[in-house]
Amino acid sequence: LIFYSLFLIITIIRRREYAWKKLIPSLLLVLLIVSAINFSLIIGFFLNYLGGKDFLNTEITRQDFIAFQTVGRDIWQAFSNVFLMGGFWGKDQYRYIDLTLMTQSWGRSFIILLPIMMWGVIATFRDKKRKNLAIGLVIIAIIAIFLALGVRTGIGEKVTFFLFDRLPFYKGMRETQKWVSVLVICYGMFLAWGLDALFSTKLVKKHSFLFVVILLVTIAMQAPLMFWGMR
Repeated sequence: LIFYSLFLIITIIRRREYAWKKLIPSLLLVLLIVSAINFSLIIGFFLNYLGGKDFLNTEITRQDFIAFQTVGRDIWQAFSNVFLMGGFWGKDQYRYIDLTLMTQSWGRSFIILLPIMMWGVIATFRDKKRKNLAIGLVIIAIIAIFLALGVRTGIGEKVTFFLFDRLPFYKGMRETQKWVSVLVICYGMFLAWGLDALFSTKLVKKHSFLFVVILLVTIAMQAPLMFWGMR
């Protein structure tokens, strides 16, 4: 809701002449779809509201945000982990296989994908029809990185504890690294825009099959554990 509101505000500022009442049916439809997808969670929440509320209020404290903070020797490594979609505390307890250790594939694939994503953002900024969306997603990506770092930065710690004290349910997240899930959505959009621009060039059009194969291999390198049951 916060991010959707951000998009709405940016669009209203840039398109004040638009008949905004036309959006109401679409907004209601979106709300209905989201509610339907999350129906079991919503019902479960209300059935266990009191127990869940008591747990949030009594069991989770500020120390949890420190104990489950984003991994990294220093702030720069923590930032690198967030930027590269890694650094969740569970990896140090070997709860899952750390993709960042697979430098032969994972790190190299991101180096290939990053310029494509950057190209996509630049190309979309030049497109008047999609510029608002690009601005919104870039802002969201920056906010997601900042909030994912959480208590690892001085101002981040103040913001995290402010949200912990005043924003309902924020304390239930506990691991600020979960904000990376929002960053991944932004990356997905940036990559789609970049590929749209890439496959519009003459060279890629001429050798489109080869570039599709290279792209598929690169994405497989980014998440090699997708195969054989996620290991």
